[in-house]
Amino acid sequence: MVPVGICHRMSRFRTTSVCLFLAIAAAAGRLALAEQPQAPEELPRLAPPADHYLGGLSCASASCHGRQEENGQAGSVSRREFIVWLEHDPHARAARTLSGAKFQRILNIVSSGRADGQPDAAVHLRCAKCHDPEGIRSASEKGSGVFGGNRLPIMEADGSPKTPDPLKADPLTTRPVARGIGCETCHGPAKNWIAVHYQHGVTRERLASLGMIDTKNLVVRAERCAGCHVGDGERDMNHDMIAAGHPPLRFELSAYHDLIRQKHWPAAERVRTPDFKVRLWAAGQVAAARSSLALLESRAKRAAAGERLAPWPEFAEYDCFACHQRLRPAAGLSSVALKGARPGMPGWQPWNLALAHRLLSDDSAGNAFAAIGRQMNASLAGDPAMAGQLAAAARRSIEEHPLRAALARDDADAFTTARVLALVEPAIRADQSWAETCQQLLALRAGDLLARDRLLTLQPPAGLASVTSGREEFRDVPVDEWDRDWRSVAAALRFGSADFEWPAFDWEGLGVREGSSTPPASAEQIAAALARLAEELRQRSESTAP
Repeated sequence: MVPVGICHRMSRFRTTSVCLFLAIAAAAGRLALAEQPQAPEELPRLAPPADHYLGGLSCASASCHGRQEENGQAGSVSRREFIVWLEHDPHARAARTLSGAKFQRILNIVSSGRADGQPDAAVHLRCAKCHDPEGIRSASEKGSGVFGGNRLPIMEADGSPKTPDPLKADPLTTRPVARGIGCETCHGPAKNWIAVHYQHGVTRERLASLGMIDTKNLVVRAERCAGCHVGDGERDMNHDMIAAGHPPLRFELSAYHDLIRQKHWPAAERVRTPDFKVRLWAAGQVAAARSSLALLESRAKRAAAGERLAPWPEFAEYDCFACHQRLRPAAGLSSVALKGARPGMPGWQPWNLALAHRLLSDDSAGNAFAAIGRQMNASLAGDPAMAGQLAAAARRSIEEHPLRAALARDDADAFTTARVLALVEPAIRADQSWAETCQQLLALRAGDLLARDRLLTLQPPAGLASVTSGREEFRDVPVDEWDRDWRSVAAALRFGSADFEWPAFDWEGLGVREGSSTPPASAEQIAAALARLAEELRQRSESTAP
């Protein structure tokens, strides 16, 4: 924590420098507006020039988003967003991962095939794309890459080192660059919109046309998150990295959303937006499915082209537990089935598509999902070119899906708790694999939090800091039998290691704690418990419906 006195001096310095900067940016913005930018697509994915990025400090003035003190008002802008992000958001510390001993160990293992025994710059760059995108951009502007204190060359598109131009050498490139995940990583390059976004009456559509990413749109938000937390055509955390020590990417947006205990955006969106939690869950499912197919498409096409860093088959596409499990049951471990598509073949995409294939099961998307599923489940040594084509077709079917469009338009009936129950209850009876059972629990949990939000709105307990006032209430111990039921199912699904098998979720204090004494449960017992939770959720949802 920075001392208060220093904070105030920093604030005055930032206020003076940023105000001057904003004046320059405003002039640049007016020139940019004269160019009449083209209308954006529904969900723009922009790749703007590097000089459109201004850096996070352009948001840090006390007169903008760097205010030190609370203003005592609940609204869409607190003017403390930068401070809250800096102090409480794990994304602000993402680049530190690249300077830790664990990362260096992973890097050395994955790079062990190099003849010179040195860390592979291409592997380092792959990690930095998610952990330090701002650092990559800064280093690229200087002509060389410096990540975590290691001087590494910027790579060409084919993975070969790029030779810096000696005429552009800059002594600053000898310093470590660790910018992490900053404001513009999620909100877009600010050059064209920084002088416009605070103006009265400016619309989200207007800002999107200037390159600002509309994170209020749940589909845009979900796909922005999934790009790193699942992967896509540009970011790929594969089985080599998992084998070296990187945790598997098991992402579910609604639960990850709650991991950020103090958000730099208004938590009251949960009660302002009808059915927010289940809409967020649905958007996350759609985004994770789309990203996983985009990632498979990229992996397959690169493998078909014979790229050095594109092994095939890519084991990260398959069920980890199909190979990595004990041959005999052990005390304290769940007996939930770990089944593949057929004997001897691990299941394909057991996590990201566990419920998504049910959610997107209309004729067009259903046929596309079935085609790529047959291809990937037929053989580990299938044709990568064919897999790439089928993955691309399935990805396009998601991008054209009516549910994705409805969620993007924020339709009032885009998704409801009733649809969650209609989706999950048949799945509980039909599939008791570990991944799908976990996803069933997470889906019901999204509906559970929605019912709680409605209850707090209708009957707020005395002294409760609820989401209606912009804060979220967290509980460290169960408060009723319903809480205990959630804990018991989550504990049964955690295979014993909090750091690896079960995703490290903490659903507003209701997650499983270390040292839980909950005994192991059979697949049938867990399914019965999920069915009870679903029925309880139905009753609570009906009693709190508007």
